Amino acid sequence: MSHPSGLSPATLHSRAGTISLGIAFMYVTNKLFDYVLYPFVVYRAGIIAGSVVMTGLSALACLAILRYYDRTRKDWLGIETIRDLKDYSGSGRLGHALSWTLRRSDPLAFVALSLTYDPFVTTVWLRRERFGGLTVRDRKIFWGSVLLCNAFWTVSCWLGANFILSLWRRIT
Repeated sequence: MSHPSGLSPATLHSRAGTISLGIAFMYVTNKLFDYVLYPFVVYRAGIIAGSVVMTGLSALACLAILRYYDRTRKDWLGIETIRDLKDYSGSGRLGHALSWTLRRSDPLAFVALSLTYDPFVTTVWLRRERFGGLTVRDRKIFWGSVLLCNAFWTVSCWLGANFILSLWRRIT
């Protein structure tokens, strides 16, 4: 029996497994990068030097993941699948509401994704071509997201590390 999407159960199962592994990989690597490495470098190197180092590492990591994503041509995070919802034409109210929301504002999506995820996710979500490399527009999105994301994260980590340190000093 076929699924309403036209995909066989085996294909759906395989896609679900691929997306689950992709999400797990991104979750673990992002948590280690964001909550261990980033605060450590910003605290130890200082806000300026730490920001430069971590912005560079962030850009390199996201570019490497983006190149891998494009080379494998596999939607291992489900981003392309979710993007399909922008063009939803079924009869469900929820589908239409989600489609309407996703089509509203690229600038709003840019800010929200940059502050919530990373330049890789932001770029893949906002680019117009699937697995097609980076156009001039995509490069602007990527580098803008690198700057916005890292400025926000640097200040957050610096403030957080200093807050924790001041609490520690008061306790001891």
